[in-house]
Amino acid sequence: MNVCKNCGTEFHDAFERCPDCNAGICDLPEEKLVHLTNVSNELECSFVLGLLKQAGIMAVKKAVGMDETVGFTLEGIEILVVEEDFEVAYQLLNSGVDEKALEDEELESEIELTERETET
Repeated sequence: MNVCKNCGTEFHDAFERCPDCNAGICDLPEEKLVHLTNVSNELECSFVLGLLKQAGIMAVKKAVGMDETVGFTLEGIEILVVEEDFEVAYQLLNSGVDEKALEDEELESEIELTERETET
């Protein structure tokens, strides 16, 4: 069995391309892949891979500590990217939302709601 280095889908050795994303089995040579981040579950993995894909960055998921009997990872999923894309991918994942600004917006919304409630 082959595992697609782009989306993580397992497919038969007879195929030269992934049936899900159409990536070739040799499109991402492993020696050029570097660790970007670890995620805790498949949902988070799908989100990160989708975000990277939208930015035109090819990424690979690699299960860490896979438990074959129950079919989930015990230690998370590693996300790997091509070495040349690492800096852009890292910035994309870590640009995030300014937590202080988000808290301020939430506080302002609560104050506005309280003011409206007291007016009625």
